[in-house]
Order: sequence, then structure tokens, then C-alpha cells
Amino acid sequence: MALLEVDAIHTYYGSIEALSGVSQSDGELSVGATVRQRDLERDAGVAAAVPLLAAALPFVGHREIRNRGTIGGSIAHADPSAELPLVAAVLRARLVATGPGGERELEADAFVTGPFQTALHDDELLTAVRLPIAREGDGFAFDEVARRHGDYALCGVAAHVRPGEFARLGVLGCGPKPSVHDVTHELGANGAAPDWRRAGELVAGRLEPSDDMHASAGYRRRLARALVARCLDRAHREAA
Repeated sequence: MALLEVDAIHTYYGSIEALSGVSQSDGELSVGATVRQRDLERDAGVAAAVPLLAAALPFVGHREIRNRGTIGGSIAHADPSAELPLVAAVLRARLVATGPGGERELEADAFVTGPFQTALHDDELLTAVRLPIAREGDGFAFDEVARRHGDYALCGVAAHVRPGEFARLGVLGCGPKPSVHDVTHELGANGAAPDWRRAGELVAGRLEPSDDMHASAGYRRRLARALVARCLDRAHREAA
């Protein structure tokens, strides 16, 4: 498809008001699928409502890419190394799919089924992303390692911790799709300190990265081990 055709499609869908709004209600931030990533990145209200999204957005490509890229486009594209599908999955966002039969909601942590594959039907579009608004006491962290800033990450980790309740994290770049892990058992009980290093080892052992021209499977697994421990520690300290 020619670049002019692609630009015309972006312009057409971007002009549909129902797909380009941002609103808050009932504890959720609802974002239309065509909202630009850069607009979200620069919105202080979005950063306050969904800190994990704000933390991840600067890692999405380059500024010029975020000026054109949309939140729905990134999630629906389902690249195994993309940041936004991982954030949605870790936060247990709800994704709105619209087709001839009307709307239906999909759980973000089950939306990506494989590399560039999703649970959308052939006649459906992703039209909105509904992200839970952060609660007092929540802690978040995002980090990744790439060969150059703006490149797809060799490994990335997003964490959401609510002390006394749960610790969830997700890993990108180390398998055919983002993987989400519950490490609540590592939070520590009866005053014991959380063992994030052990959590990193456990999560890294569950991953199935592959060798490619950018990194070996072993290197990706070592990155995951370090990033998991780092992000969980940062999120836990932020929550505390």
C-alpha cells in the first residue's frame, strides 16, 4: 500500500470523534483507538490516572513515530516487542471490539494470541481501550533494554504492585507474545522483606525466548531476570 494511501486512512479514522476521545468514569480511563501516543504522553491527566502507561510511552519508538502512532494501532498490531500491549495486559485493561454484531469487550491479557495475532474477529476493529485508574497505594514501574533508544526492545518489563494484595508483572521480547506473571507470593509475609531477586529468577525460568540476530535466548533471559527484580523493587518502593 502506498504511503499516501496509508496517510489517507489515518486521516479518515482519526477524524471520527467516537474513536478519538479520552474520558474518565467509573474508575476507568477510556481512550479511543485513534488517540495519538504523543497526545497521551503529554497529557498530565493521563499520567496521573494511569502512571504505568505514562512510564511506558516514552519508550515507544521515536517521538516522530508517537506523533502518528495510535494506542489502538499499537495494541492491535500485536508485535511481541511492543510496549502498549504489555501495559494493557499487566493492568488487565478491557479492549472494546466493534463489528457488524455490535460491541464486545476483550480482556487485554488474553487479547494477543501470538506474533501479530489477536482475538479480534476478521470483521472487527479495536475501537477503545479501557484502563483502570490507579488507586492510592499502587506502585508501578516500566523498563526495557534496546540496542538503541527507539528500537524494539530486546526485553522489557512492566510491574504493578499493591502491597498486601498482589504483585503482577509482564515481560515483552522474550516469547511470541507478552507474558504476564503473578508474583504475589514474593511480596513477603509477617514483616519479611520481598524477595524480588527470587521473583526474577522464577519468571526468567518460565520464559521461552529465541535466538535471533539481535540477542541470544540466554541473554534475553538474563535481561528479564535483572529487569523483573529492578521493576518490582521500584514499584514496591513507590507504593510504600
